Amino acid sequence: MTDSGADGIEVFLETDDFDTKRLLDELKTKLPLYMVPRNIRLLTRFPLNANGKYDRKALQMILKSTAASSAPKIAANSVEAG
Repeated sequence: MTDSGADGIEVFLETDDFDTKRLLDELKTKLPLYMVPRNIRLLTRFPLNANGKYDRKALQMILKSTAASSAPKIAANSVEAG
């Protein structure tokens, strides 16, 4: 586990609906296994900082909070609606 809370490659997608299984299946055919993301997290909206840039600290907090709760391989975090 790194300082960021990730134990491998993590993907955040800004979307309401996405077929994560299809993406993972496709990536597994194109990439070496160590490069395939361990988690895909769907966000309805990326958190922004005061300057309007992606808030990397908020994304790290999402990683840390889901790591503590043992998130599944394909996870939707609490920011996602529904």
